[in-house]
Amino acid sequence: MVEVGRDISERLKVSLANIDTSAINRQVNPFKDKNYEVTIAVLDSNTSELRARSLAFMNSFKLQKRYAEEIMKNCSSIAIVNFAMFGGDWFVTWYLMPNSRIQREVCIDPIASNRKQPWGFGTCL
Repeated sequence: MVEVGRDISERLKVSLANIDTSAINRQVNPFKDKNYEVTIAVLDSNTSELRARSLAFMNSFKLQKRYAEEIMKNCSSIAIVNFAMFGGDWFVTWYLMPNSRIQREVCIDPIASNRKQPWGFGTCL
């Protein structure tokens, strides 16, 4: 994860607020040995150039998927990778699926959010 954070910061010139690992507790987890998720928080910078880089990264699903794949490949206990705009509610979440593919979270209706969602589904704003 440190290598991914360094690559995002140094190569892409995107400022990161933090990288956090926590236990998965929000959904039914199909994996017995992958119990953690990672959140990489991107800073919404105050200069137009840095802000543009942060926004470009948050809108680049191709880059995010590549980084999520790298994290999940190198950290065997990770099944979810979140990319977030620090201090806001903009999250892009990637799941390791039971078929070993990496999939971006499928958004569902917020009204259905009071039930446990299937793996790979979540409430998006």
